[in-house]
Amino acid sequence: MKIKLSLFPGGLVFCLLGMLFIDGGCKRDHENGPAGGGAPVFTCGGNFADTSIIKGPAVGENGNDHDNPFRSLAIDPGNPLVLYVGSEGNGVFRSTDGGNNWQWLRNGIHHCEEYPEIYSIAIDPANPAHLLMATNSGPGVPGWHGDGVYMSNDSGNHWMGIDTGLTSGAANSVAFSPFNPQICLAGIAGGRSTNRNNQGQLFSGGLFSSTNGGGRWQPFYNTAPANINNWWEIKIRVSNNTFSVYSLGASSTTDASSQPSGLFVASGNGTVKRLLFDSIVLGSPFNGSMFDVSADQRYLYVNNDSYGIPLRTIRSTDSGATWVQTAQAGNGPIRIVGNNPNAVVFAIYSDIYRSSDGMNTATLAFSGSSLHLDNDVMDIEVAPSNSNIVYAVAKGLHVYKSSNGGAGFTEVANLRNFINTH
Repeated sequence: MKIKLSLFPGGLVFCLLGMLFIDGGCKRDHENGPAGGGAPVFTCGGNFADTSIIKGPAVGENGNDHDNPFRSLAIDPGNPLVLYVGSEGNGVFRSTDGGNNWQWLRNGIHHCEEYPEIYSIAIDPANPAHLLMATNSGPGVPGWHGDGVYMSNDSGNHWMGIDTGLTSGAANSVAFSPFNPQICLAGIAGGRSTNRNNQGQLFSGGLFSSTNGGGRWQPFYNTAPANINNWWEIKIRVSNNTFSVYSLGASSTTDASSQPSGLFVASGNGTVKRLLFDSIVLGSPFNGSMFDVSADQRYLYVNNDSYGIPLRTIRSTDSGATWVQTAQAGNGPIRIVGNNPNAVVFAIYSDIYRSSDGMNTATLAFSGSSLHLDNDVMDIEVAPSNSNIVYAVAKGLHVYKSSNGGAGFTEVANLRNFINTH
């Protein structure tokens, strides 16, 4: 299937950006869903969302579902000491010294009784002060609860919402073009709303792009079932002065009838294609959650969102033409370390493992389960400028750091303690 997309000098540019915020008076009833990040249930009165500085609810089942950071860890492309972590209900946190000290960033983020859940943060590779942020309170009217896509031009000190053209307020992922910051991408979750005002109503999502910095969005892939999938991650890989965009369509957490779209790639000539598997791969159902792609786009790893069933990871070494199931498997984030496509760091619930041989064998790099029971690792990121530096973030807002390429980690921050003392 060919989709026409705007082309800029140097290649194709995307931007899926967010929402403006209109309604408020929100209260979280519960969140359903495991590490995949199920859509929360909100009830909202007639109050308007505002931008006053607040502190969200405390950790716990009646608060922030163990302070889920989702996939919101981001590292400055040129400085491995600068990193950002989003939270569930408490805004954004930034460190400029490798996780030792933090600043709390909330200016301009709209909220009800708490800030919207932050699912993804992207950093402009040409200007690290220019950020995108995807926030989510479940499928619904863009901005209804302060959710959607935000932009910052000052390293997160101030945020503004952008949502024109988006069909749902559930923003899962964002990315910048490596060649033109006016072109961005956003992954928007579709599904049935769990919000009181429009509960059960179906909202369409998909992959969106913008060519004017998020001023207006247009869908570039929203054919069913993509329109009611979750798009947890977007990966961009550069080749020959153009680039390819990868994203993984997973089943909706609010619409059980949806099938996963599978792994897609949008190439520089505007062609969107499925990479040889959708809801079935290697002969059995597969609902992908987290994935990674090597710099040369030959090696791909995809984890199945497998809670309650055996863990499963698949791997391709020929750009997705064929797949095999690996001996080792994870169900959380999975990342290739540096230029060695066989070096992989991945998570199984609260623990982090490292493989040096393409997931044939693996060793335990961090036993999070021995320290923080049930605090699943939600994101792992390798510093773009130094692959020896790897960060991870877990539920409970625990931040871990490795200085040896993911072979071992130490905890460098507990952001829940930071919240409680500020």
